[in-house]
Amino acid sequence: AYDHTIARGLAGTAVEYVWNVDNLPVTTARVKVVAWYDGEVAGYDFSNGDFTISGAPHRYVSKTGANIYPYSIPAWAATSIQTAVDAAAPGDTIMVETGTYNERVSVLQAIHLLGGWSAGFAARDPDAYTTTINAGGSTVSFVQVAGACGIEGFRITGGTGTEQMLPELGVYGGGIFSYDASPAIRNNVIASCGYVGHSSYSAGGGIACYLGDVVIEENTIDGSRAQSGGGVYLYQASAAVSGNTISGSEPHAEYSGARRGGGLYARNATATLSGNVISGNSGYNDGAGIYAWKSTLELDGDSIVSNTALSDGGGVMCERSPLSARRVVISGNSAGSTGGGIYHYAASLEVANSLVALNAASMTAGGVYADSAWGGIEN
Repeated sequence: AYDHTIARGLAGTAVEYVWNVDNLPVTTARVKVVAWYDGEVAGYDFSNGDFTISGAPHRYVSKTGANIYPYSIPAWAATSIQTAVDAAAPGDTIMVETGTYNERVSVLQAIHLLGGWSAGFAARDPDAYTTTINAGGSTVSFVQVAGACGIEGFRITGGTGTEQMLPELGVYGGGIFSYDASPAIRNNVIASCGYVGHSSYSAGGGIACYLGDVVIEENTIDGSRAQSGGGVYLYQASAAVSGNTISGSEPHAEYSGARRGGGLYARNATATLSGNVISGNSGYNDGAGIYAWKSTLELDGDSIVSNTALSDGGGVMCERSPLSARRVVISGNSAGSTGGGIYHYAASLEVANSLVALNAASMTAGGVYADSAWGGIEN
């Protein structure tokens, strides 16, 4: 039970009263009126029904919390992120104190996860107060969420993914898996997530998104493992991808199926990129930096450098996908066959005010290869 005195010493002669009260750690309550006479309680009564408390929409999580429902003040913090998520209402923010939480987190409603809080929730700095979620499967998932949701300020490790058919049967979304949702994924470190075997398909070792309008911003996605879309996989989704660093993705060297898109793979999707650094991804047959299939790809101010494809498109490969690139640096990439910098097929190609230099291909077009394409390249 939670008791909070909102007023005392009332004369009892008024017909109604109006009070401003502090934020209360409960969402519903009843009013209890206590009558005093000659210094003693003479009687009391309750309101007939609950009324709604409109306060700060926060739930708290701490490794040392008291774990008292509804976890709405720091002293009552849940000890599990999922416990607070399950107690939350749409529009709530889950405030998570520094520490390592070894659990999978599944979000099914419009809430935000906010990591990087100091002990006692006195200050927030994700760099200083590391908040880690570590678990196999998809470490964090957003599934069929209607409304705004998201995750910010966490280190995400240990994720392997979720088995789905998107459109191929495989394992998707090692670090974060978004299925028919539109999360804002901001300022996280997603490290060494994903799964690769010698015979099974996987995609989106760091992040996989199916449907929805997704924001992927200011994240570091490093050392991901997936046969395709090592860092990010988009299928029938629309994504604004900005300010991220995506590096070090690899597939399984013995996998004989499709290995495409080391940094990002857009499949029947719309991908709008700006200010990203996509580098050091290797072992993929096609599009070691970015691969797009029947998608729309826009690049603005991105750096795609030092990626290595075994076949085509060391930096960027687009098939049946319009490509617009402005103020982009595509440099130091290599392809075992064709298109060291860019490989483009059967769609419009517009490149402006960009640097495509010092790329290499073993057979044809170290810089740009365009087949059945139209548009222009200009500075």
